[in-house]
Amino acid sequence: MEKIIFLLLSLISGCVELGGVVYAISMKLSILNIVGIGFAYQLGNLVPNPVKFNKALTFTSSFLGLICFCFIKFCSYNYWILFLGYIFIAMSIQSLRSLQKDKVSTTTKRLFRILGFVVSPFIQIGTAAIISMILLVVCLYSKWSDNKIKLVKPNFKFINAIMVVHQIHYFCYAYFILILIAKMVNINSLWLLGILFTFGWLTYISVPHILIGNKFARYFIAGHLLLTVILILLSQSSDISLIIVLWILTGFGGGTVFCIEKLNHMTKDCCKSDIVFSENIGHIIGVLIGMFVYLLSDNISLPIFISAAFAGLTALLMTVYNFFILKNRLSVIDKGL
Repeated sequence: MEKIIFLLLSLISGCVELGGVVYAISMKLSILNIVGIGFAYQLGNLVPNPVKFNKALTFTSSFLGLICFCFIKFCSYNYWILFLGYIFIAMSIQSLRSLQKDKVSTTTKRLFRILGFVVSPFIQIGTAAIISMILLVVCLYSKWSDNKIKLVKPNFKFINAIMVVHQIHYFCYAYFILILIAKMVNINSLWLLGILFTFGWLTYISVPHILIGNKFARYFIAGHLLLTVILILLSQSSDISLIIVLWILTGFGGGTVFCIEKLNHMTKDCCKSDIVFSENIGHIIGVLIGMFVYLLSDNISLPIFISAAFAGLTALLMTVYNFFILKNRLSVIDKGL
């Protein structure tokens, strides 16, 4: 039953994250306000790392999300209430997912999240309210082995910096690419956005199954150099077909991120929660940079171009790590054994 609940929550997480952004697009909000909904969801993802909720706070966040969505649905639209609603619902989803997270394989988890992306365009405010009610029920059913509120204090090493910059590159442009594609399809065809967005994630999750051997640093560097080129081309393109093809190809480069965990497993530089912290911080910084770049330039393609620079920086950092840190760490481990 716990596995079923986790997969349901994984599906819901994809629905809600992308659904909020697509809903904002359908409402014809400003570009910054659209991306702001994605930012709200990422703020909620700071639970349970670095802030771990207990059962009472998780229930409260689900209830507050329900109140926000019901207010918009039945009373009056207000952007900041919508913004808060997505923070609260994300907090609840991630807190509940963390209870069963290690019991499902990464590939299975991502497949259900991707399925959530596919149906996300159909997640309107009323649906978000229903999802909040489902989260309330799941919260009541779930059991907490540790019911304390905690602040996670992570270790931060060079490999964590690589993860942060990788996540910055993705979240700097991820929501903007969705808006860019939406501008090129009919407003009545927004259901296509979930499918088109999913294509880039299908290539992303395929990478660990395609690459063989343990040359993880080289795979990562090559993938991010490829990604840099693709993103530069993507930022300069105005043809919808080419944009979609390039978006799909980004998955082959970004999918090499699995190499970070493989390398960390070999060196034992830090624990899994430290890597997760790096991911979550990178999400926040990435969206903020993308929004700031757009605010200054009023150019939707510039955040994509900037993300190419961060992809290149990620490759550079891994090159430094590979030549000056990794070999020494493995040498020390070998001597210790």
